[in-house]
Amino acid sequence: MIEFLTQIDHSVFRLINYDLAHPLLDKTMPIATDLHKQGLFALVPVLLLLTYWIYKQRLSGVIRIFVLLGLLVVTDAGTHRVIKPLFQRERPHDVLKDTVLRTHRHSSYSFPSTHAVNTMGAATLLAFSFPSLKILLFFVALLVAYSRVYVGVHFPLDVLAGSALGYMIGIWFIKLDIFLQRKFRS
Repeated sequence: MIEFLTQIDHSVFRLINYDLAHPLLDKTMPIATDLHKQGLFALVPVLLLLTYWIYKQRLSGVIRIFVLLGLLVVTDAGTHRVIKPLFQRERPHDVLKDTVLRTHRHSSYSFPSTHAVNTMGAATLLAFSFPSLKILLFFVALLVAYSRVYVGVHFPLDVLAGSALGYMIGIWFIKLDIFLQRKFRS
């Protein structure tokens, strides 16, 4: 069964990484895969969000900021330091010799995708806080997950598992946010 899943995973990886390649995507997917490294592109929306939360929601906004920061610490450190070493799955460019690598090589393990866990967890929590932005937030999270396969650093199961894990962690942090909001409101 595991070998069958691995074959499907490798086939879907090849479809995304080779067959669906396009010059426009070759330029945009490396940007999408590392949105957090895009300087002002990433910083401005974050600063606007923080300012909005603090100005409009006062204590509630400050609580949400700390909950979001907690979520990112748990998703990032938990994935990178706990789960990846547990599974020790090699990256596509280490397993499949004809991988088209459209970003730098990664030396850490592949499963699950930390990018997918982080972005889906944050999107889930932020969609709870900003329901009108839900479609945009989940689109960005899915774009980042897809881009990780396209640029050649993750298999599809890495990003599917990462997205599912991120969503579950996001739900837990929504519950934490609700609990803290009630506790500090009274």
